[in-house]
Amino acid sequence: MRFISVAIVVIAVILNIGKGHSWLLWIAFLNLILYLIITLTIPNLIAGSAMKRYKAKIEERHEKGASKEEINEMLDKDITITESDQTQVPSWMYLIGMINVVVGIILLVIGICIRF
Repeated sequence: MRFISVAIVVIAVILNIGKGHSWLLWIAFLNLILYLIITLTIPNLIAGSAMKRYKAKIEERHEKGASKEEINEMLDKDITITESDQTQVPSWMYLIGMINVVVGIILLVIGICIRF
C-alpha cells in the first residue's frame, strides 16, 4: 500500500511539470516532500521506542548483577517491535500522511486532465 501511495504522489508531480501551471507543480512537490518526511519519520519513531525498551531491559539485567555472558546473549537477540511501540507514533502523523495521499490523488487527476 505504501508503494502505491508513493507512486501516486510522485506521478502527481511528474504530470504537473511543464504545462504552464507552476503553482500546481509547487503544491505537488511540497506535498511529496511532506509525505516523504512523514512516512520516513514514522518507522524511526517506532524503532526508537523499541530500542529504548530493549536498552532498559539490558540495563535492568546489568543492575541485577547479570554476568557478561547473559548480557551478551541478550544483545545477540533481535529487537522485537510490539504494538505498544507502534502506539508511540502520534495519530496526527498518520492523518497528515493520509491527507498527503488524498491531495496527491487530486493533483494526479488535475495533472491527467491538463495533460490529456
